[in-house]
Amino acid sequence: MNKILLTLSFLTILACPLAAQDTENGHINRFKYHRSFFQRHEFGLTAGLFTRVDRFDRFEDYARDQQARYLLDKDRFFNRFSFTLGGHYLYHFNDRIAVGALVSWTMTDGFSVTHSEYEAPTTPQGNWRLLETWRGSINGNYFSVMPTVKYTWLIGKHITLYSKAGIGGDIEWFRFDGARVGAHDKVNFRLGFQVTPIGINFGKGPVRFFSEIGYGSAAVLTAGVSCYLGKVKR
Repeated sequence: MNKILLTLSFLTILACPLAAQDTENGHINRFKYHRSFFQRHEFGLTAGLFTRVDRFDRFEDYARDQQARYLLDKDRFFNRFSFTLGGHYLYHFNDRIAVGALVSWTMTDGFSVTHSEYEAPTTPQGNWRLLETWRGSINGNYFSVMPTVKYTWLIGKHITLYSKAGIGGDIEWFRFDGARVGAHDKVNFRLGFQVTPIGINFGKGPVRFFSEIGYGSAAVLTAGVSCYLGKVKR
């Protein structure tokens, strides 16, 4: 995780002087570099790593409950890793302000567990005898829908820097699936949010790539591609 954070931080630091090359005396030289239009509609697909800490805490609580209920042993330990897929739509009022919605699906790296049953010895010198062993899994998934606001605060020739914030709803879905006991599901509805202090958008054409550092229901580290449509004159 530290290597990924360092890489994205390096890209962020690198992006700032690149954007500064498009400014003169601290102000953007709009006449030199900017076209006479902006694109109204933004569609994006994202992939991200890691998520908010309280999600992991609740998932671990659920896993402990299932372990105690079914006398389970862990084959593989939970490492607080998650992977997120998402999409967004943003409507741009101008080249600075946009509003829309973000949806995301987050999958945790869950537990692999086993349950073993033994027969007690019939004599004091006897040994416990293994009767059967069955396996199961414990997984956590999260679905989020959030209205989102985006503000682009630095517009350069090749890149733009922006911030985003969203608040909405989360669905948490925890599942224990055991070979002998079937499936047990637990679903919770919670408040969802995402705060992205910095995002970097690369390119000026209809298809652009971006990366973000944020915190919340979507992901901590995000990268993706956006498609811009609807050319509008300034």
